[in-house]
Amino acid sequence: MPTRQRTFESFQGARFKVGLRSFLAQHDIVYQVPPRVWQDGFPIGNGQMGSLVYQPDGIEFGITKQDVWDRRISPRELLPHSEVIEDLKNKDKRLWEKLNKETAASQAPYPNPKPCGKLRIGIEKGADALPPEATICDAQQRLSLYDAVVTAEYETNVKRTRINSFICAHSNMMVIKCEDDWLSSYPGKLTQTIELHRWADPILGTEPTVGFDDKHFWIEYLFPDGFRYVMLATVDGLACEVQKKDRYTVSVTLNLDYSDGKPKQYIIFLTVVTSGEAEDPLQKAKESVDGACARGYQAIFSEHSKWWHDFWGKSFIELDDDFIENLWYFQLYQFASSSRGKIAPGLQGLWYLRDESGWHGDYHGDINMVMSYWPIFSSNHLELGEPYFETFYKMLPTVKRQTKEFYNIDGAKYPIATIIDSGREICTNYYRYIQCSSGFYAQLYWWGYLYSQDKKFLRERAYPVMKECAKFYQGYLSKDEQGKHYIYPSWSPEQGPLFSKNPTIDIALIKALLRGMIEASKILSVDQKERQGWQKILDNLPEYPVKDNMFLDSASVDTHIPLNHPSLLAPVFPAGEIGINSPQWSIAANTLSHIMDWAKRRPFVSEDGWNDSFTWPWLACVAARLGLGDRAKEFLYDLGVNQFLKPNGFFSLWACTMLSAEEKRREVIVD
Repeated sequence: MPTRQRTFESFQGARFKVGLRSFLAQHDIVYQVPPRVWQDGFPIGNGQMGSLVYQPDGIEFGITKQDVWDRRISPRELLPHSEVIEDLKNKDKRLWEKLNKETAASQAPYPNPKPCGKLRIGIEKGADALPPEATICDAQQRLSLYDAVVTAEYETNVKRTRINSFICAHSNMMVIKCEDDWLSSYPGKLTQTIELHRWADPILGTEPTVGFDDKHFWIEYLFPDGFRYVMLATVDGLACEVQKKDRYTVSVTLNLDYSDGKPKQYIIFLTVVTSGEAEDPLQKAKESVDGACARGYQAIFSEHSKWWHDFWGKSFIELDDDFIENLWYFQLYQFASSSRGKIAPGLQGLWYLRDESGWHGDYHGDINMVMSYWPIFSSNHLELGEPYFETFYKMLPTVKRQTKEFYNIDGAKYPIATIIDSGREICTNYYRYIQCSSGFYAQLYWWGYLYSQDKKFLRERAYPVMKECAKFYQGYLSKDEQGKHYIYPSWSPEQGPLFSKNPTIDIALIKALLRGMIEASKILSVDQKERQGWQKILDNLPEYPVKDNMFLDSASVDTHIPLNHPSLLAPVFPAGEIGINSPQWSIAANTLSHIMDWAKRRPFVSEDGWNDSFTWPWLACVAARLGLGDRAKEFLYDLGVNQFLKPNGFFSLWACTMLSAEEKRREVIVD
């Protein structure tokens, strides 16, 4: 894994030092009215285990883990590529019927990440005429970026309660400290309930079980394929009573006796262990929380906070626009919370609590996965790319085997949709013919080397993936009578004719891959013969289709078509072929200036928009690469912030609000 780690003091020529704690404190996000639903909760995580913290009635933690998946894939028969080619050659209209049958035959089961469950800490209750739970006021919630801690607070007529929570940076352990901030002269007794809950998942068709002993309480869920996980917790610091509340909930009751006039404090330790990690997940979970109890809160917090303090010391930005600066730091925080370790996050990262996530939460190969990792370079956090580099490298044998079986071509055609521990294509019908996926996946490996200059990484990770992707394109491309290469059948992602010839996005990414292969082979002093072949292909790839001084989406269209994605701008970014000083700059800039006219997915009739969460950052990147800074800022504010930003700093999948960007800047509290 390539690394480049620096602190501020090591920046060459820097004449300043940054007080990170105070600087990042200004970017903490604060709810003065706490979030009631998990979608608005604050994230905590260590890259493999995560939680969203919110306050519907009490404090609730929605808990997830990267390897908790329903991995079942329904049996499916895919139409052989040779038959697709034959039907296209014969103009057999039954081809589309055959392809659509693939989808009809593969509806269920469909793999999906699964939430582990919820932990709920109830409001204290008493037997007084004015019970505390009826007097809640001044409830707040703060996300500290510097320490990666969420603090929830509320006040009653008896006391003020503070709950600090984090997921340890070095282990899959959620730690929650509950303490009295101040206490009135209340002399009586209160009770507080802690509940661990997992509902029955109708898709799985199985039910969780609950259990407890004299020290621990847990949820265990067995999936139909034999996979299982245990979510287990313990309470340290106060005596408690545990009982089974119902078939899906185990309940802990704390008796808070204030007759001694002393404030109370207790710690909850919670972990999730899967059958992929231990033969006996329940026993392993008990050992983990017992070890955490023995170490104590302060030791774990010190280790956790040190990791985050070191993390923040690797890069620094300061902008004139405080609002965008705040978004930068939050997005970096949530990415570091969801992408570490050996397993890459899917489409929703760790931030989901539904049994069926949008698009099944899988790995999308048309742009979604790769785009998530673009920031690891500019932020100087290449270590956050390790889950990506490891996940898709491990898939390579499966992808090669599948490519050979389907296309009868050597190399690797990465899937448009696949899942954890797989590499198998789970997409069906004509979606399988989106051919840009290998170009997208390979490009990030090349960037990983360019940034790190780590030859070991290039040799052992990047080059093997890049070479197999290049082999696929080399075998898939055809030649016309003039000796020019072309790609067909293909499809520009979700738009244009089925099937398309020479989608602009395909040509751009193939060019970028082959240029990278040529340079990489020289660096490693390998594959001289193959290098000549790559150069020959590169020299004979088609020009980008252009009309009216603007790019077309593919060579199969002669006009500007409605777009679901701005794929025709791929030569600018991420392919990087066209920039400020390029001969085709005016074509790219002109295309960008008209791009909103062709947008098909519009959230609002009255204003420009693109109703998906990844188009606006792509457009902003393109504008920046063309030197159009003001236009990039327009995409960021008018499309991103105005239409997608949520109060907790996340961006929604679809446009979510009618507030203007200026109104949002006033509404979102940045303390």
